[in-house]
Amino acid sequence: MEYADRGVIDQLRLAAVTHDLRLEDFAGSGAHGGKMTLTTYHKAKGREWDVVLMPGLVDGILPARPWFKEDLTALEFAEERRSFYVGLTRARAAVVLIHGTHWFETNKYGRRFRKSYGSGTSPFMLDVLKHLSTS
Repeated sequence: MEYADRGVIDQLRLAAVTHDLRLEDFAGSGAHGGKMTLTTYHKAKGREWDVVLMPGLVDGILPARPWFKEDLTALEFAEERRSFYVGLTRARAAVVLIHGTHWFETNKYGRRFRKSYGSGTSPFMLDVLKHLSTS
C-alpha cells in the first residue's frame, strides 16, 4: 500500500532550496555517505542524523487514527506525541516537516481506490508552528 501526496515533493524541493541543502545533507556523508536511512520513530530512538525528514504530518497518519475508531484515548494520543517528539529530536542540524491536510491511498497499480483521508494538518505539526511563531 502506498500513500501519495503530490505536494510532498514540492515541499521537499522548497526546503532544499530555502535552506541550501544538497543531496549529501539529506543522505549524509562519511562511512555511509550517499545513503538515506528510512526508519520508524521507534527504531530511531537513540540515533541521530544531520538532517531528518518527517513526512506524513497529517491528522490521521500522525497521530494515527484507525478507520474504526473516532477518537484516541488520552494514553494513545500521548504515545503518538512521544513518537513525534522522538522523530523531531533526531536531527543534529535540520528537520524538514512535511505536512498536508489529507492523503490518498492507492493500490499496487497506483490507482486510487479510496477517497482522500485525513482531517487536516497533524496537531503536533500545528503545535510546532505555534511555538515557532511565538519565539
